[in-house]
Amino acid sequence: MPAKIPVLMYHEVAPAEEVAALSQRIYRGYVMTTDVFDRQMRYLADNGFHSLRPEELATALRQTSLASLPAKSVLITFDDGFAGNYLHALPILQRYNLTATVFVIVNEITTPYMMTWNQLRAMTAAGISIQSHLMNHVAMAELTREEAFQELAESRQTLADQLGAAVEVLSLPHGSHHRDYAACARDAGYQAGFSSRLGYARSEERRVGKEWRSRWS
Repeated sequence: MPAKIPVLMYHEVAPAEEVAALSQRIYRGYVMTTDVFDRQMRYLADNGFHSLRPEELATALRQTSLASLPAKSVLITFDDGFAGNYLHALPILQRYNLTATVFVIVNEITTPYMMTWNQLRAMTAAGISIQSHLMNHVAMAELTREEAFQELAESRQTLADQLGAAVEVLSLPHGSHHRDYAACARDAGYQAGFSSRLGYARSEERRVGKEWRSRWS
């Protein structure tokens, strides 16, 4: 039984020769070269890791146990929705029979360096889970409850309408949230959310308390 699940967070993947140009728009630390990403995915495949969909992890945590998950499970995620996720990361994932989750900023879809709706539909058809990174890349701690709910609800509904797939999980930009976040997310229809805190997803996450279980059950 897995005691903890690693959640890997990536942003952009690109050939080495494109990194310098991309770094004019994207923080350099967020860009991984395709050869490094390939080596990491090959390591997961060669060592028998099982890539999860986010709803699988969320369900296991809501049930307060990771026992239902395969041994050596891992969740591979991307934040923001950069075009290289489709152009470069997807072929590598497919090469090693791995799946992943992409948390997209809805209002940046089709803008320069970001994926288009058609690319997101192709990702969905390939088995990649497309989930919410809100409408805008905003710090939720700076929003009112009403603004937070609008970001959560509108991004979820827009993605579901455009992609014809369930959107039940979100990643918080900057890992930022406030005390109303869990209630707003639940009311907007989400089942789980990810922050940017370093660490593993563990069965002990349930010990966040009754509030966590009641809000997310």
